[in-house]
Amino acid sequence: RRDLRLQGLSSDHHAALVLARRIERGEVDVAGVRERFDADLAPHFAIEEEVLLPALREVGEATLAERTSHDHDTLRAHLAAAEAGALAGLA
Repeated sequence: RRDLRLQGLSSDHHAALVLARRIERGEVDVAGVRERFDADLAPHFAIEEEVLLPALREVGEATLAERTSHDHDTLRAHLAAAEAGALAGLA
């Protein structure tokens, strides 16, 4: 069972998966992805990076924290590349 304090983050993950599926289907363009990123993913990443990842490191889960941080950086880079014209990164 998830801790109640993590339910919001879990819900955000579900919304991100729905967005990913829409991207795969070609239902959303780069501008739409940027909009969703700014509205949903950026605040989510901030919470994880400012609260969750330091807490994970503190309890000995540095590997998980680093993987999550790397995933965030990768997603940011893919969006930046797509905005620069490299649309394959979005898929």
